Amino acid sequence: MHAYRFLAVTSALLVVTAATVRAWDYEAHRVIHQLALAALPTNFPAFVQTPAARERIAFLAGEPDRWRNTPDELSFSHATSPDHYFDVEYLEGVGVAPEALPIFRHEFAAQLAAARAARPDQFPPINARWNRDRTQESIGYLPWALAENVGRLKSGFSCLNAFEQYGGTPDEIANAQANVIYAMGYLGHFVGDAAQPLHITKHHHGWLGDNPNDYTRDRGIHQWIDGSYFAQTGGVQVEPLLPRIRPAKLVGATGDAEELFRILTAWLLEQFQQVEPLYQVHKEGKLSGEGALGLQGRAFLEEQLVRAGQMLGDLWFTAWQRAPEDGFLERRLTERRTATAGQPRVLVVTGGHAFERLPFLELFTSLNNATFRVVQHPSAQALFQPEATNQYDVVVLYDMWQPIDDRDKTNFLALARSGKGFVVLHHAIANYNAWDAYHDLVGARYYLQPEIVEGRKKARSQYQHDVTFTVNIAAPQHPVTRGLTSFEIRDETYQGFEVAADVQPLLTTTELSSGPVIGWAKTNGLSRWVYVQLGHDHHAYANPHYRQLVQQAIQWVAGGE
Repeated sequence: MHAYRFLAVTSALLVVTAATVRAWDYEAHRVIHQLALAALPTNFPAFVQTPAARERIAFLAGEPDRWRNTPDELSFSHATSPDHYFDVEYLEGVGVAPEALPIFRHEFAAQLAAARAARPDQFPPINARWNRDRTQESIGYLPWALAENVGRLKSGFSCLNAFEQYGGTPDEIANAQANVIYAMGYLGHFVGDAAQPLHITKHHHGWLGDNPNDYTRDRGIHQWIDGSYFAQTGGVQVEPLLPRIRPAKLVGATGDAEELFRILTAWLLEQFQQVEPLYQVHKEGKLSGEGALGLQGRAFLEEQLVRAGQMLGDLWFTAWQRAPEDGFLERRLTERRTATAGQPRVLVVTGGHAFERLPFLELFTSLNNATFRVVQHPSAQALFQPEATNQYDVVVLYDMWQPIDDRDKTNFLALARSGKGFVVLHHAIANYNAWDAYHDLVGARYYLQPEIVEGRKKARSQYQHDVTFTVNIAAPQHPVTRGLTSFEIRDETYQGFEVAADVQPLLTTTELSSGPVIGWAKTNGLSRWVYVQLGHDHHAYANPHYRQLVQQAIQWVAGGE
């Protein structure tokens, strides 16, 4: 038995409806994407041309087929499976000419449903056994999948352009680029499907009905064409096909949605015209994969890969060139940039210690001279990496985190001395308790447990909740405390912590349950640092003197006077 015939028989046991079809195996889909990448001009966005991005796009060539690994997810299958095919011959029963298809998917679905109800004999009967996902009622939605995914890619480019031109953060730009890459790969799969002739015909698994030319009725032909033939004849390679790819060009003259849909439908119908020639090539033995004759079918299939790669490159190029302005996002980014002009961007770090979240956040929303973002450990360490530090000007530490590896220590030390300002609040004095360098940066040491330091026993530091006490201003002319006079606060006190001799005291107290110096300023390299012991709960957050203190501390460490 010929290898093809063996595969055809076994495949027939697996393939039961058009909804379970795959068009081209993954390797062929990859080649289509690689051909499309080769068509792009050198001024196409550079992030797409990096090796990692090119590999990601090629990998995504197989993405929609991977979704078939969840056959019991019936609603998912119902929504996605018909996008892979379109049985053109059944349009006659719908009463719609191919060139008159509505550009709206659901409008066509309504037309099809009405036609099935009125003329059921014009369509294949529905086999309930193989219709758990209710897709046999459909003849496929491939034309709409093509057009809709061009729109998705245009949208991706629109967002990216807005972020790049109107002040998006590095994270926003990177995420928008990732969306573009995903949309490119996702669109490409369906372009590849459209170039596999058996995906746009009712004869998708062997010839149906009248067969005067005696074409094969073997259901295994589909899987054989998808990839088994290529596998038997040496695989599919992109390099020999690259010289046949021209530079990408715009699809259509106007960019109008109706025009694009008509062009895509016409291109799909061109591939439909290859259905009978494909069966003829198969009939002549040119797709057997055996001998010189059996290799001749490669030229036919490779031509379809080239057609898909060329159209895909053109669509990527068109989506990039004709992406509309994202007016809404541009306005929001402009408003954000205007509102924050001249204001320090504050990264507020939490984690490792419980606190009253909403009252704490309200403290920062009340500030009128800064914008802020809150991050919680362990995610905070990523924002201490050099490539992320341009997203903020000031770090407010309100964490009590202990784990830190050598790489993160290096990043933290570099940031702490780089010119970024640091405001350390309350329990953040006890961060990284086993790391001496952190204590040097803060200017104090809080002992979470008894320790022996230079031969002397140090007792565990103490704290006491809900103490009402007076805060005195030790440096009334300092920018952090300017305008403040002694005030009363209800807060948690700390005792038994050590304060370095090189700090400048700003706040003191005579409260016996507290250390005498409870706030100070210091510099580390190019960076200004402030520590404020206050800030346990809503009593402190709502205190107007505390709010003024925090606001002025942020302004000073950000470089203000």
